[in-house]
Amino acid sequence: MDHGANAADYSGARGLGYCMSEALCEVGLKAIAIMDVLQENGDATVAELHKKYNVAAAFYKVDVRDAQAVSDVISSVCQAAKIVDKAA
Repeated sequence: MDHGANAADYSGARGLGYCMSEALCEVGLKAIAIMDVLQENGDATVAELHKKYNVAAAFYKVDVRDAQAVSDVISSVCQAAKIVDKAA
């Protein structure tokens, strides 16, 4: 991964998704969009990643089983913040 890249991680607030989010941050990610259905977990994950790795992190509540909802969130994130270079 390029240092300073941006990414989005589906189901990134817990389990394997969280591990992927953390691994991306460890290698120099600049910003990450975390998507998950669990608001509380997502908020905690964003706070932890920002504190631990000093990355710009944002949480988006979405059911990742809903392809259209995920697509809509990705479009919104890309337009509003230009945060995503790669999706994990």
